[in-house]
Amino acid sequence: MKNVIYVTAIAVILNLSSCAEAYENRAGYKEDVIASSQELNIESPSQTVESNTETLENLKIIKNANCRFKVTDLDSASTAAQNIITAQKGYVADMKYTQNDYKLENRIIFKVPATHFESTITQLTALADFIDFKNISTTDVSDEYVDLQTRLKTKKEVKLRYDEILRGKAKTVEEVLKTEEKLRILQEEIESAEGRLKLLNHKVGYSNIELQLYQTVQFREDPVVYEVTFKDKALSGFKNGWSIVTTLLLILVNIWPLLLLFIAAFFFYKRWSSRVRK
Repeated sequence: MKNVIYVTAIAVILNLSSCAEAYENRAGYKEDVIASSQELNIESPSQTVESNTETLENLKIIKNANCRFKVTDLDSASTAAQNIITAQKGYVADMKYTQNDYKLENRIIFKVPATHFESTITQLTALADFIDFKNISTTDVSDEYVDLQTRLKTKKEVKLRYDEILRGKAKTVEEVLKTEEKLRILQEEIESAEGRLKLLNHKVGYSNIELQLYQTVQFREDPVVYEVTFKDKALSGFKNGWSIVTTLLLILVNIWPLLLLFIAAFFFYKRWSSRVRK
């Protein structure tokens, strides 16, 4: 009987120990799974951020802004805006100042490095007493840029082949002329593509900011029409009379040969008429 009890007790103890071990194994497995999940959750966002960063760096984005601000003092605000652009290593591309009876306005177009675009907009906005509008737009020219690069590379490779043909394989004059014509056309297309790439690089590298600053002023009536007095009229009459005299004298000076002929003709006529009477 005692042997049966001992055997039963040993079986129970072994069963309990096996259950505990299995529980520990399951707990360890769960910890491994949780740790693996955490590792995946930690690594995946960083990999996504890195890939997104690389993609954004490869994009060719043209940035533009169009803003209209009301200011207290137009001259001071315009000077401050130009100082901001200079500090951001930009430059003034165009400026137009206008005024009327109700407001003074200055329209300025700035070019700033694309890396300083956002900070420049923030500083310019601080000059405004009132913001009429502030529009920001972007244009993605990445596809056009890559296409131009690919075409340019292909054209340069073709040009090299034509150079080889011209140097070694073109024997007759006709073959030389045809090859040179092909090279001329390719060179023009290469220069055109290179020019377009330079333009895109400039537009991408320098953002365009059109800033309209204006200041309201009080309406000022036109001055009262000045009424001419008798004294002024008399002085004007003397001046006009003297002008007529000088004009007549100048006319006489210019026609002096005709006057001499007239005088000579008059004396000749008088002398001739006196002889006829006798």
